[in-house]
Amino acid sequence: MSQFYYAIAFLSMLFLLSSFLLLLYDRKKFAYFEKQIEEKKRELAEIVLEAEQMIEELNKLSDFVVATVEKKKEELFLALEEANKKEPAKPRKKREIMEMSALEKGRNGDREEEGSKTEYAAANPAAGEKAASANGKVIPANGRFKEVLMLSKKGLDETEIARHMNIGKGEVQLVLEMNRLSGDAAV
Repeated sequence: MSQFYYAIAFLSMLFLLSSFLLLLYDRKKFAYFEKQIEEKKRELAEIVLEAEQMIEELNKLSDFVVATVEKKKEELFLALEEANKKEPAKPRKKREIMEMSALEKGRNGDREEEGSKTEYAAANPAAGEKAASANGKVIPANGRFKEVLMLSKKGLDETEIARHMNIGKGEVQLVLEMNRLSGDAAV
């Protein structure tokens, strides 16, 4: 009977030893996985930092592009004014007059007359389509554009809107400028 107890004790010791070895192996494996997780977190943080830097650079680039476009627009208006001064006065067609007035309104920011045209177009849809196609000011507003305008009305600046909606700052500026020029304040 004592041999039976020795065998049981030996098997118990063997079982405990194998359990201890499995625990050590598991601990080593866990440490390896923990190290890999920390490495992946570090890599992800670097990628996020690079993405933020890239967004910042793209915003700077879009600012530069917007500034350049504004400068070229001013140069164009000056050239148009100079050409109008040099050109002898001749009778113009109604369409040319409408186009010139639309250019002047966009430049001077005159919204009152444009607002009355918008109100007239809202009251008379057929006339609104005709007038809109004549001066090319119909801009279909999808949900993203409406959201940009809504966030702008809430007081967020262009950078905050761009980050919130995950779009470029230049796109936000373009939507806001198009809205300002068209005088369409309805969202």
